[in-house]
Amino acid sequence: MRLKRDFSLHWKNYLILFLVVELSLEVAVIPLFNAWTSLLLNLGAIPYLSYTNALSLVTSHPYITLGLLLELIILIICVFGQFALILNGVVLIRQDEFSFRAILKNTARQLRQLDPLGIFFFAGYFLLIVPFSGIFFSSPLLSKIVIPEFILDFLLQKPLYATLISIFYLAIFILSIRLLFVLPLMLFEKVKIKTALAQSWQLTRNKFWAYTLKLLKISFIALITNLGLIGILYSIQLGLDQNPLSALIGGSINVTLLQIGSFLISVWASVALLQLILPADVTLATYKSTKKS
Repeated sequence: MRLKRDFSLHWKNYLILFLVVELSLEVAVIPLFNAWTSLLLNLGAIPYLSYTNALSLVTSHPYITLGLLLELIILIICVFGQFALILNGVVLIRQDEFSFRAILKNTARQLRQLDPLGIFFFAGYFLLIVPFSGIFFSSPLLSKIVIPEFILDFLLQKPLYATLISIFYLAIFILSIRLLFVLPLMLFEKVKIKTALAQSWQLTRNKFWAYTLKLLKISFIALITNLGLIGILYSIQLGLDQNPLSALIGGSINVTLLQIGSFLISVWASVALLQLILPADVTLATYKSTKKS
């Protein structure tokens, strides 16, 4: 009930927050990483980068490998920054103090507190847990970190490998729940990684199924709402398809409405998940500006 009231009051700010972060990544950050990777591969005359040539890359092109590792470290810091931006934004919106200046200043302060151990931890967290769980967080920066589909298809045809993959996914899912509070604890309680891990493990002790059910409920509501929207627009399109002109115009409008609706549903689900893991009493410093945002 509290989430419904909060989202209805601040949905515009939530929409702006997620839209700005998403566009910033797609328009500015991701092209820079793509350009960096292309430059390194061209310098080493490497035609492509994949799992198949990773070993030869390390042995034959050590400097290119170091450049790619540095890129990976910066990528992890950017992913950490993305989630910090969103979490800070959600907290400030909840305080009725939404300001990109405040969000950026708090995020910059939190990034300065990130030590080398934190980078290594989040490398494993973001590269392993996030792509496999996909329920709690998502980032376009990690969209290409996936197991190739043909490898999964091959492994799933073998009973032993299929069993091992199932166990692996189950273990990752359990870890995702048990480490749910690590990032908020580090950002807002200013605790070290070891303390955050221990506290998150303690907070989710004997509450695994409670948090799992809450997360599944949010995911189920988002899925049903999205399917309902698709069904309504599809039914409308069936009627418009009787005339070529109305079919073309209606199809364009329906696709646009579907994209907007799906994005709104995604924002609601993300806010609901983040509200679940944020401390109820957390507050952030605000930075007043003489000009309106």
